[in-house]
This record gives sequence, structure tokens and C-alpha cells, in this order.
Amino acid sequence: MSYASCVDRLTNDQKTRSRAMLETTGISLIYSKGDEAPINYSTT
Repeated sequence: MSYASCVDRLTNDQKTRSRAMLETTGISLIYSKGDEAPINYSTT
């Protein structure tokens, strides 16, 4: 579920919880390369 386009629909508690998650265990989501295409290193 993505709230990227409707940030005005989150309650204050939801905003607080999501920010806390991103500042702690979710920091890896910010720097994730999951949306990039894989690199093919094979030579064949």
C-alpha cells in the first residue's frame, strides 16, 4: 500500500508511527535499490 500521492489522508498517529519506523528500522528502505534493474555481470 502506498500513501505517496495522498499524504493528506494520514492521521497524526499514522504519520508519527511511519516517521518513527523510517528513522529506525526502515532507514534501509530509503537507500534500497529495489526499484533498479538488476545488473548482469555474466560474460556469456
